[in-house]
Amino acid sequence: MEDLASWMAPTAKMIAATMTAADLGAQVTGSGLVIFAFWSMAWSVIRLSSGQINLIVTNGFLLSVNLIGVGRWPAKQRAYDRPANPAEMIRSQRR
Repeated sequence: MEDLASWMAPTAKMIAATMTAADLGAQVTGSGLVIFAFWSMAWSVIRLSSGQINLIVTNGFLLSVNLIGVGRWPAKQRAYDRPANPAEMIRSQRR
């Protein structure tokens, strides 16, 4: 199980990092953050059994950062979904 997780966790984190960095919209970015949070939590639990405190602390920190991102995600999604102000769009085109 640990051998499988040792490959799945980094692979999932690389995919999540790509999704987050690509900034393809709030839904993709938020999904990447959820993947990050899940694997940070799972990896911390796996590392508890091996006693690798440095990795537990690192993944605990990453989990907290990802949970903050997940918590901010709905507000970002609303901003993307909100229709643009037509008057503001016209003003920005004139500049």
